[in-house]
Amino acid sequence: MKQDKIKPMLFSVMKNYDGKKFIKDVVAGIIVAIIALPLYHTYAWCACA
Repeated sequence: MKQDKIKPMLFSVMKNYDGKKFIKDVVAGIIVAIIALPLYHTYAWCACA
């Protein structure tokens, strides 16, 4: 069996990465932060009580 060189997936993904995908990723990160931060503070508050 012939083994090809192992290449990190990041290089092949970055070939097709453009500004539209970057904006979508930023928006997704902001949405996750909006949901996660209040949840984190609630759990922290409950743990201290």
